[in-house]
Amino acid sequence: IGVTQDLNSLGVPGTLGIGLAGLSGGGAEYRGQAPLVNSPVNDVSGEYLVLGVNLGAGVEVTEELSAGATMTLGTGFSQLGLVQSSAMVHDYALRGTVGVAYDLNPCNTLGAYYQSKLGFGFPNAFRLPDETYRDINIDQPQTIGFGIANRRFLDGDLLLAADVYYKLWENADLWQDVME
Repeated sequence: IGVTQDLNSLGVPGTLGIGLAGLSGGGAEYRGQAPLVNSPVNDVSGEYLVLGVNLGAGVEVTEELSAGATMTLGTGFSQLGLVQSSAMVHDYALRGTVGVAYDLNPCNTLGAYYQSKLGFGFPNAFRLPDETYRDINIDQPQTIGFGIANRRFLDGDLLLAADVYYKLWENADLWQDVME
């Protein structure tokens, strides 16, 4: 959900925008309903949810080239563990994104972007069998993406696009604290 403001009326060839987005999430809850009888997951429940507020700006550098940047304030909620021995914890994180788009011709556009890491640290999020609690870090990694779009078909009313991206998982801290 978002809103944008065209800045051309102020003499600036650009746009500002703000929006709210669901960035990622997942979960499972069994509470005695696991598929196998006497399964160790009968008391396991977990949820991970990340919402983000995005503030961005884009500017037309030339008639063919546009550039933009976005700052995302993410809030992460995590409840990962045994139903009777864990609680939901939360954290906030910042992520930056920069990108460019180049119009090859009136119908085809190429684009590229870079996103910084979005790193969350959840304190005392997981209870171990020895009654100690561990912090958990769950990071969304740096991402590099490239894309192409074509709007030639149906008099410009049909947009066909494809993106390829690479996530730098080696710089993401996923469960490292629990595994040590």
